[in-house]
Amino acid sequence: MHGERICIQISQPMTGADSGVLIRSCNGRRDYEGGRNHFAPLSLLDEPAALAAYVRAVMSGELSRISAMLGLLFVKRQARGRG
Repeated sequence: MHGERICIQISQPMTGADSGVLIRSCNGRRDYEGGRNHFAPLSLLDEPAALAAYVRAVMSGELSRISAMLGLLFVKRQARGRG
């Protein structure tokens, strides 16, 4: 999905790493370089509210909030036995 302010790409990494959601800010639909890349686990697709919060954090540029959210996701995944 490539919008006016955000670009989100979903893929299954060949390395097996759980970083299949790429989110970055952009400046228009023709901006293919955009802002800094932020990766999230594919399992975030199962939690739309958490994904939306993560996208909002990336769009706002709040790096401390992004880091805190990823830390919480990692703890939740370990608790479910996916870590």
